[in-house]
Amino acid sequence: MWLIYGNMILISNNGELTLLFLLYNEAYFITDERIGERNKENRMTSTIHIPRLGVGAVIQNENNEILLVLRNRSPEKGTWSIPGGKVDLYEYLESCVIREVKEEVNLDIEVKGLLTTAETIRAEDGEHWVSVIYDTIVRSGEACNMEEDGAIGAVRWFPIDQLPDNLACFTVPAIEKLRERAGLEK
Repeated sequence: MWLIYGNMILISNNGELTLLFLLYNEAYFITDERIGERNKENRMTSTIHIPRLGVGAVIQNENNEILLVLRNRSPEKGTWSIPGGKVDLYEYLESCVIREVKEEVNLDIEVKGLLTTAETIRAEDGEHWVSVIYDTIVRSGEACNMEEDGAIGAVRWFPIDQLPDNLACFTVPAIEKLRERAGLEK
């Protein structure tokens, strides 16, 4: 038997009750079994990792340059990436990409459409990300680093044919799609 209520699922299996609840893209089981770890209510818990959801924005200027940010934090610290971030619970994807770009580089953007998706799996690090990448245009603002002491080390415009070698893995499919659309080689 399953009972679904909001972000919780109550499961009955041969008289044993299990409560599953979803919190920020992770599923948690609370049972009376003697497996897992005890939480603060002294109940047994275990965690199941599920894919995380992120968004990214491909932003080009009037000179056909693409805006990249240098990542200051893991995952992929020290790589150049398109602006973006993780989707919050109950947040629409397009709203998320608009918010993330404003928070990171102080640009007001408009989403033109879906460009591509990217998937990053690093089982050894417990990471699995699915990124939805949008083609966007700047409506207003001047690109600047809003997180200098945080997640972003630098913000820079690059010509599409002169990109740095150390691109974040989820940025690569976006660049490939841009080059494909422009008729350039990969």
